[in-house]
Amino acid sequence: MNNNKSALTISILLLVNALLLGGCAWTDLDSSVGAGKKIVDDNLEKGQLSSTDAKSYIEGLSTENITDNVIGVILPHHLLVASFMDKFYQQLTAKLKEEKREISRVILISPNHFGYGYNFIQSTDEANAKDFAVKLDMADISALKRAGVMAIEPKYFPREHGVTTHFSFLDKYFPKAKVIPVILKRDTPQEKLDALVRELVTLDGQTLVIASIDFSHYSAEEASLQNDGRMVAWLSALGNCDGKAAVNCRAKNFSDVEALHVSKDISVQDAVGVDSPEAIYVMNSLMRGLGARDFQLWRRTSSASLLGGSRPEDNTSHLFGSYGRNQ
Repeated sequence: MNNNKSALTISILLLVNALLLGGCAWTDLDSSVGAGKKIVDDNLEKGQLSSTDAKSYIEGLSTENITDNVIGVILPHHLLVASFMDKFYQQLTAKLKEEKREISRVILISPNHFGYGYNFIQSTDEANAKDFAVKLDMADISALKRAGVMAIEPKYFPREHGVTTHFSFLDKYFPKAKVIPVILKRDTPQEKLDALVRELVTLDGQTLVIASIDFSHYSAEEASLQNDGRMVAWLSALGNCDGKAAVNCRAKNFSDVEALHVSKDISVQDAVGVDSPEAIYVMNSLMRGLGARDFQLWRRTSSASLLGGSRPEDNTSHLFGSYGRNQ
């Protein structure tokens, strides 16, 4: 692997990112703003959050810390926030070093944004990945194919930015790890998602799971905050099955997760709350199977909050966070 090339690629991305943000007036999200504000559990469950309450709720949970015993993370693939992604990866590797853990395998889950290929669930092969800045885990990719839960379709795979965005970061921060990239088509049947999870959960070794997901699209910032407040409440309930807010403990059917895909912004036809409910479903199912105890929000950003735009069509939101395993 060419670490120098990956570092240069990331440096260029960060420079472009700085130029984009440098001339814009934007306020750094501060967890002290609205920290401790109580949101009624029933409102979280029903999605009855005002944008103001949602913003306070999100900021109160934002820690900019990686959880202990981390086994999975959610990261965006929108390069507007490349600098935040780099900071997250820095903290992640520091946390793993502190815990004396070395990651040998990364499972990278992404939407299949453009619906390329024939099969619902796809990966690629080494012969067609010469330009990738990572080593593929071909032994396990082949095993997943033999198990019938995933097809190898390399032709259009390099066009999927949900995975390729992270390859340079993985080469920089996890140069020894082998990667299993998985892309999921929209409307993949639940039984296929469940079959994939059953196979992935059996993989041993020091594995890190990354869900590459962007959240609200084409939604005004007020609606985007409501969407993301609802999503953060749902993610944060993982493993908390005693309280009313434990939405996730009941969301074992994909139809439940589909509700999170619907944006609170009904003024734009293409508005969505998350770009891949399939990836969210697989991620949370896999985290439950691997014994995760919680989801810890690191930060929430959006195009509108960073660049100051007001057009819903230009807005994409991003959630960064980590899942920790029970010990």
